[in-house]
Amino acid sequence: MSAFIAEAGRPHYIGVALQVGHLTPKQMIRIAEIADLYGSGEIRLTVWQNFIIPNVPDAFVETVKKALVKAGLHWQQSNLRSGLIACTAMRIANSRSRIRRTTRSRWRIISRRRSRSINR
Repeated sequence: MSAFIAEAGRPHYIGVALQVGHLTPKQMIRIAEIADLYGSGEIRLTVWQNFIIPNVPDAFVETVKKALVKAGLHWQQSNLRSGLIACTAMRIANSRSRIRRTTRSRWRIISRRRSRSINR
């Protein structure tokens, strides 16, 4: 997910990729506050267990990005992290733990490959 910058004069939207689709109650409240303060008050959920804050005016895009990061929600994600979702049929704790370990492991492999190709 990322910040989508629309044409000049049109509102933007900012998407957030959640780690395995989970939020804390405090984060939920903060997302609602951010959407009310800087957008149209609307929050859209995606089929990938992420969310989008639409209708963000150009003047507030950077403010929204910073507010999301401060709440522990990152608008800029890798394809790997933004594509991971939790299976609702599995036990939540087991699913979250397994996906986090897999993400870290795969990210290390990708990072090593990138650094090797850069150093060649």
